[in-house]
Amino acid sequence: RDRRQPHQFSVHNLIIDHWLPITGLPGFALYSLYCRMSNRADERCWPGYRMISAHLGIGPGTISDHNTLLQWCRLINIQAGDQAHPNQYFLLEIPEATPDLLAEVTDRARRLPPASKFRQTVLHRLANYRNLQEIWQTRKLLPAGANKLQLALPMGEGASVAEHPASVAEHPASVA
Repeated sequence: RDRRQPHQFSVHNLIIDHWLPITGLPGFALYSLYCRMSNRADERCWPGYRMISAHLGIGPGTISDHNTLLQWCRLINIQAGDQAHPNQYFLLEIPEATPDLLAEVTDRARRLPPASKFRQTVLHRLANYRNLQEIWQTRKLLPAGANKLQLALPMGEGASVAEHPASVAEHPASVA
């Protein structure tokens, strides 16, 4: 979500913790660009495909595929433009990657043509999905100096977004 001060923007932790494994780097780059370009009033932007392609170095097909995926994940809404006006991209409230939503995304990906490389990629990402907290809880993948408070990423309605402490010394209870 865009909570920027002048000359900066931010991306919500859920985008990286839950959605990056599904959207991949192209989807994350697109979403980040939309956050960067959106206005504060309605969290909307309207970059054209030529600008997106020139800036991110990805082609129109990749942009289209990943825009579709971002919509399936309920991260953006797109109002189609025409020859004279580009699409309008609206940032949406970020949902958790719940089993029901992941099943819906899987079902939509399965409807793509079987030979579609994008279909295969998305289905592979979904089949191997683990959010960041699940990865962190794997003992071999714990970040150096991680502690229980860092691993507790509260989610759900009314939960605050976990922030990483400035230093491990702030929270001496380390993970054994």
